[in-house]
Amino acid sequence: MAVTNLEEVVNLLGENAEVSVVGRTAFMVAAERALEAERKDALFEDPFAKALSGSDGLTMSDRLGEAASQFGFDGWPEFHKVWTVVCTKFIDDLISRDTAEIPQMVNLGAGVDTRPYRLDAYKQFKASYEVDTAEVMLRSWAPLAAPGSLAIINYAIGPQRFKSSKLLSYCESEEAIFEHFDGRHCGKVFGDERLNYGRYKEGLAPSEDWAFATCVKGAVGPTPEAQEQ
Repeated sequence: MAVTNLEEVVNLLGENAEVSVVGRTAFMVAAERALEAERKDALFEDPFAKALSGSDGLTMSDRLGEAASQFGFDGWPEFHKVWTVVCTKFIDDLISRDTAEIPQMVNLGAGVDTRPYRLDAYKQFKASYEVDTAEVMLRSWAPLAAPGSLAIINYAIGPQRFKSSKLLSYCESEEAIFEHFDGRHCGKVFGDERLNYGRYKEGLAPSEDWAFATCVKGAVGPTPEAQEQ
């Protein structure tokens, strides 16, 4: 049966949506990465994703697809699968450029990420850290980041009407992050020329509810994203 209301969307993520967003959904994202990795025209390789997707990762993804219209993607149940692919490719490409200039990697909300095992870029880092707690992700890390740190922030917030939902309570402190970082850029949204990779549904307008921001702490010049423009 298709999902028909916002309460059901929240329940897809478990009884405690705030925890599940950075917890259970990691298995769903791994399952979606695994689907891409099996394609002949895959945009990235991830031989570990399938084993990390758990027993219900793919089921969660399919159920979320039933709620496509609730997220503004009516008639496109694959929207989140494509979003995961686009996210993964975008971040892979961004952190793989000029890695000699990046001394360390800090992955916030890491879930069951596999980049340390599949990207050559990690061989260049002097250190790599993975963090997956809401408190650290939203508040603690920003003031501790070293000058010059690059933040790549994924905005997958869904429709603006979700603002009152507990599903978004983990996003309420976003401005606390940007107090410490300069050069905020939110121009890369799902479906535009950069966040597309030929996978976005033809004829569907880009969704500003799903986007990326990139910024640098103590930046004296444009961020890497701005330099590409």
